[in-house]
Parts: sequence; C-alpha cells; structure tokens
Amino acid sequence: MVSFDVESLFTNIPLLQAIELAVDYILSGNPNIKLSKDSLKSSFLLPLPRRIFYSKGNNYAQIDGVATGSPFAPVLANIFMGHHERIWLQQYDGPAISLYRRYVNDTFCLFNNEKDALEFFRNINEKHPDIIFTMETEVTHKLPFLDVLFNNTNPPSPVTSVF
Repeated sequence: MVSFDVESLFTNIPLLQAIELAVDYILSGNPNIKLSKDSLKSSFLLPLPRRIFYSKGNNYAQIDGVATGSPFAPVLANIFMGHHERIWLQQYDGPAISLYRRYVNDTFCLFNNEKDALEFFRNINEKHPDIIFTMETEVTHKLPFLDVLFNNTNPPSPVTSVF
C-alpha cells in the first residue's frame, strides 16, 4: 500500500492550461453550446480572484496556479489531474498497479511490492514539470490516507478506522 500526494497542487496547476482543458471538455461534451471558445475561456477568468497577496510588509503576485480558496481551484485541479493521469496511466508500461484511486491531490495505490511502487513513483514524477509527487509507504501493514487508517495486517480482509 502506498499513497502519493501532489505538493501544493492548487498553486502549481498551470492555470491557462487547466482552463484550456476545461473549455475543451465542456465544448466536446456539449455540441449545442452557444458560446465561442474564447467567450467560454473568458467566463473562467472573470470570477478568478486576483492572485495578489501581502506578506511580511510586501505585496506579491502569484504568477501561475489557482489561488487556494478560490471556488474554481478544486474543479480546475481535478480536471487537470484527471486529464493527465488518464494519459499517464495509459502510457505506463511498468509493473501492474493492482488498485489506483485518486481524490484531488491524494492517490491510494496497491502494488505487488515496494520496488514496483518506486518504479511508478519515479515514472509519474517525470511526467509534468509543475506536478511533483511525494510517496508514503505502509509501515507494519498500515497506511494513513485521507483521515482513514488502512490496516492490512490480516489480508484479504483489511480493516479501516478513523486516523
């Protein structure tokens, strides 16, 4: 059992790339939509808050990414990650992944062994320059994931509890 976490996902999402993906998905899934591609892109950009913040006496502008707390942040992050993970998983030709489940920036996976997990970890960290994963492996057959402790001491009947 391993979990992968994307470091600072919202602030590392290439904003314009994510909006482009969202617009393409909307247009391909709704052929009768009356908005142009440019109008739809603009509708994403309008409600996004200006990404300017103040810290230690200085003003800063966030160059890329989605501002944490923006209502669009989870939507754009999920579209971006879903699009790319589908491609990455289709192209992956390494050892089998027994189970793969992602929730926003956290992914839970089962592999046959730690070597296979490390190979996949190296592979996904080479896929996009802005997306960096960390990996946590099980310790004594236990792994915390999204406030749940997975206990696989007694396979094939894993036990879960609130972590």
